[in-house]
Amino acid sequence: PQVSPTGHWVAYVTREHSAEDHADLAMASLRSGEVRRLTTTAAQERSPYWSPDGSRIGFLRTFEDGTPGAACWLPTDTMEARCLPV
Repeated sequence: PQVSPTGHWVAYVTREHSAEDHADLAMASLRSGEVRRLTTTAAQERSPYWSPDGSRIGFLRTFEDGTPGAACWLPTDTMEARCLPV
């Protein structure tokens, strides 16, 4: 888990216990307890980290089928992930 620079949010990996058992990202408010799901893909998303200003969350995405992984970032205002293959 990674706490935001403001100390108001924590980003973390959540595992869904299903046949795929994949990992997604979520963030929770340390003030209200509100939880926001950040990703819902079949890939494994891990290692969340905040940008210094708290406007983006970076993370790594890997695929079980051998497809190359990616380094991604997610602007917290639009919640639309952008990724670069690694």
